[in-house]
Amino acid sequence: MAAPISLYALYLGKKNHKSNSFFPIGLFGLTVLFFALFNEGTYLGLPLETILTIIGSAFLIFAHYRNYRACQNSDCNCHE
Repeated sequence: MAAPISLYALYLGKKNHKSNSFFPIGLFGLTVLFFALFNEGTYLGLPLETILTIIGSAFLIFAHYRNYRACQNSDCNCHE
């Protein structure tokens, strides 16, 4: 359920703030998370799924931050 909700949120942010700066970052983060879901390998002795989940989550956090900054810099009323 996280993927459709996140895609919808990214789309709304792009539409409301008229900024594409965070959309590809968030999409990449979701892709990494989706890839982590189906990966059970190991890398340097650590579960690769865990590493990829942390990386994908970091990209999503950064996309949320960029979306927040875009909202602060634009004159939108989407959070009122």
